[in-house]
Amino acid sequence: GRRLVHLVNYRGGEPAREVGVRLRLPVGSRAKSARLAGPDHAADQTLPLEEQGGVVTLTVPEVRVYEIVVLELD
Repeated sequence: GRRLVHLVNYRGGEPAREVGVRLRLPVGSRAKSARLAGPDHAADQTLPLEEQGGVVTLTVPEVRVYEIVVLELD
């Protein structure tokens, strides 16, 4: 019912900004929601997403060191 995308930034001290993520969904699945989880957040952040032709596209505003995109599926 979900997919996790782990994002790691190896650039010391320099955050990666506006990181684009594209993910092909399993056949017959639809994306319900996306959120961003990571050690730098007190709570998960909701991410807007677009889905077209079985592919989800979203943008992560910033990756300091480590983030996880949690994609909930139907």
